[in-house]
Amino acid sequence: MASINVSPANTDDKTIRIETVRVLAHLENTALKDGTAHEGNVACTRNRRSYGWAINGNRCSKQDAANSIAASMEASATLKAEKSKRTSATKGEAKPRRERKPKVPAEPKAKGPTRKEQIIEMLRSPGGTTIDAIVARFGVLRHSARASVSVFGREIGGVSYDKETKVYRATAA
Repeated sequence: MASINVSPANTDDKTIRIETVRVLAHLENTALKDGTAHEGNVACTRNRRSYGWAINGNRCSKQDAANSIAASMEASATLKAEKSKRTSATKGEAKPRRERKPKVPAEPKAKGPTRKEQIIEMLRSPGGTTIDAIVARFGVLRHSARASVSVFGREIGGVSYDKETKVYRATAA
């Protein structure tokens, strides 16, 4: 274990001093194994013979690192004390419960005809339909429109194709 001969100079709290020394020892031991260690804004690195200390990426002495760790511990202890004062003052009083709105089941949306039903309707219309009409209506690519006509045409009993007008019509009624 690394030797710790530094204690923070900026605090009078004995427990924070002890914890700071513990954190420094932990950082040195971790840096000894892994090459580097971090605790908050303090970093410790190990090269061949010694340890390097840095606060927010800037090199510093071990004493400065100890002071920084102690300061952050004191700040967090102060925040915890203030928070516990606030919660202990309000513990005796019960918080009023919010009334929840009863959940109303959503009404099912009225669904329109599916794409399949619309294409079959277009094929069964007296004038038939073209690939361009399907592409324009549904925003699909031409090869997808041809595939739809092919698949849905088989389901309705067949589709005829007029090469001159490029119109698809359902053959079976």
